[in-house]
Amino acid sequence: MRRFLGAIIAANVLAAVLVLLIPTEVGEVTAAATPTPPTPCDWDAEWSATIAELGEDPLNFVRQTGDMDGLKGRAYLDTGVVTISTATTCEMVSSVIRHEWVHLQQGRMHGGLRGAWRVYGDRLEIVADCGSWLLGSQHTPYRQRALEAGQPGCSPRDLAEARRLITFSADD
Repeated sequence: MRRFLGAIIAANVLAAVLVLLIPTEVGEVTAAATPTPPTPCDWDAEWSATIAELGEDPLNFVRQTGDMDGLKGRAYLDTGVVTISTATTCEMVSSVIRHEWVHLQQGRMHGGLRGAWRVYGDRLEIVADCGSWLLGSQHTPYRQRALEAGQPGCSPRDLAEARRLITFSADD
């Protein structure tokens, strides 16, 4: 009989503990069980915010419809104009703008495309990607290819040059 009463007391104590752990309102259970849906990406907002973040004149950034030879963006280092394909996904648009902006910085720092090519040569793209990555870009295809090839995504030299480009101001 004592065992039986002990089991009943233990069951009642366990039940009391479980009741304390159960949410008192249905809303608490629903809120905890339902994940918050992701905020939809707004292409125009990403476009505007990224250009503003970089301190650039929006007039130097052009949306291009149609074929861009498979490119998502293009920087004209001699004129300081960037074109971005409207086919670029919303999730990538900020990364592409940042990458092309670093190219603008290469042109500004070294007197245009020829000067930038003399300094960076075939590293022109990876340095732009490293700079874009330092600025928070998630999409860095040249860096990703280097990682997949077993190389550092950005060498110490690439990172040092990208940092110089990010901090460079033609007004200095």
